[in-house]
Amino acid sequence: MRGGACSVTKSHGTALQCNAQSIFSSIMFRSSRFSGLTFFTALWSLLVVLSALKAPELVLPAAAINALLYVLVLFLGPPSEKIAGTSSWIEGSYEILDTINEGGMGIVCRARHRGLDRIVAHKSIRPALRTKAARARFQREAKVLAGLTNPHTIDVFDAGVSNDKSLFYVMEYLEGLDLGALVDKEGPLVPARVVHILRQASLSLCEAHEKGLVHRDLKPANLMVCRYGGEYDFVKVLDFGLVKTLRGNEKESIPPITAAGEIPGTPAFLAPETILGSRFVDARTDIYAMGAIGHYLLTGQFLFDADSPLKMVQAHLNEEPPRASERAPYSIPSHLDDLIARCLEKDPNGRPQSALDLLASLESLMVELPWKRHDAAKTWSEFRAA
Repeated sequence: MRGGACSVTKSHGTALQCNAQSIFSSIMFRSSRFSGLTFFTALWSLLVVLSALKAPELVLPAAAINALLYVLVLFLGPPSEKIAGTSSWIEGSYEILDTINEGGMGIVCRARHRGLDRIVAHKSIRPALRTKAARARFQREAKVLAGLTNPHTIDVFDAGVSNDKSLFYVMEYLEGLDLGALVDKEGPLVPARVVHILRQASLSLCEAHEKGLVHRDLKPANLMVCRYGGEYDFVKVLDFGLVKTLRGNEKESIPPITAAGEIPGTPAFLAPETILGSRFVDARTDIYAMGAIGHYLLTGQFLFDADSPLKMVQAHLNEEPPRASERAPYSIPSHLDDLIARCLEKDPNGRPQSALDLLASLESLMVELPWKRHDAAKTWSEFRAA
């Protein structure tokens, strides 16, 4: 035996025993995935070993059947293992508990890592989108997230292929609300809290932009506020599915995110240059979206009133955005009002030129508009009591 492989010069009985042992080991390794087929294959392997001692002429047919069963174990196991008496099921190391959200490309479920007993978010590609192009984009998103380490970017733990051959990746599970749900529940936010939230999102963007990545789909639904590691109102940036790489270091084999003529992103938060074409997009595109998010948090309203996506897109191109101070129920300091307005300049040259510039402006505002840990803790206490 060399390197775990069996020599072909062994006797029939010994060779068969070695074959059965190898298969049995593989079966046991995959037992958490293919319980019924695994048991049958293991039983068959045991019978083959016993019969070979009395009937050597059965070695070759039995080995062929063993090989077929081995292929079945590897490739044709059932898509998932249901847990009796529950609505959950097993995907490898994960027990899928329930669905959190269904987006355009993926389905996000709450899951439990069985070995660590840790709750995670399990994202898999939608069954209807398992094309080669969709799989490439899904893998790309997982790899982009895995390469980002800022604490304010969602963290990826694992990735792989599910029992039914769909792709998945696993993220940290966050207890909190996305900004859209937060505003729906609490209404417009006070200026100090808005600065606190935008500052943290800017920290995430600083790393992404430094690596030549533009998010392109920043919106309230893709930013979450959480109670995280003892911190309150901790922001996490999610969903880099529409990310654009600016430095040309992306493999040419990766398909474009959108088809020709399509506009990536969400109409209420689209920068004008995104509408004109992706070649005009750079880090300042995300700055525009941050301005639109800031306006929304302060006023509880989208930047433009429009009754269709087309009219919304046209407004981003042609209409002057209203000042947040004109629509907010709270008094907004002029420095914050001016910063939001600058982020929303139609000409990218009029905006803060990087996430780092935006971060510096927000941090200077924190002196005037502090949002202290006590303020955040009190807000969360009231939120939980509601």
